[in-house]
Amino acid sequence: MGLDISIYREVIPLEMPPGIDFNTREWDEYNEKNGVIHPGNDPLYLDWVGNHQEVAGDYQDGLYQGYYSEGFRAGSYSGFDNWKVLLSMIVDENSNTKDWKERPFIDLLGMGVEGFIGYPMTSKLCNEFRGRREEVETKSDLIMMGFIEGKTMVMSERERFLDRYDSWERGFCLTKEEGILLFH
Repeated sequence: MGLDISIYREVIPLEMPPGIDFNTREWDEYNEKNGVIHPGNDPLYLDWVGNHQEVAGDYQDGLYQGYYSEGFRAGSYSGFDNWKVLLSMIVDENSNTKDWKERPFIDLLGMGVEGFIGYPMTSKLCNEFRGRREEVETKSDLIMMGFIEGKTMVMSERERFLDRYDSWERGFCLTKEEGILLFH
């Protein structure tokens, strides 16, 4: 098992079709055929972030229909956590903010393995990923070469780290105007 990310664009609200109940084969078939999304977030994550509207954006609890754009594998659950730790170590070293909620990527770093991030948060994260690409690449080089004490990384780990960085950047940028990244 692991964490998969699905990228949906052009997401619109959808009424529950009459005569179909949740948790039935008929509902599953309807979902699959019509691209139905039922996003939700862990209440602990929402408490941590402090504002459901910031994370969910325009997408409150309910049913939606969206255009499935693409997806990617974020790794195993522990691999995703390790990737987030490394990302935070790389960007925190130069962070001059005292307020942890203003740290770069904080909205992704606190995310678990189920839920979603919607527009306009996706736009904010797209800008953070694009704006820090060079810094992340340079710092990962320094870690790999052993110039940053206490941190190690081999070439294959660096390549995998940067591939995932690129996947996250692409996902957030594809949904920066309207859409969601669904964690499942």
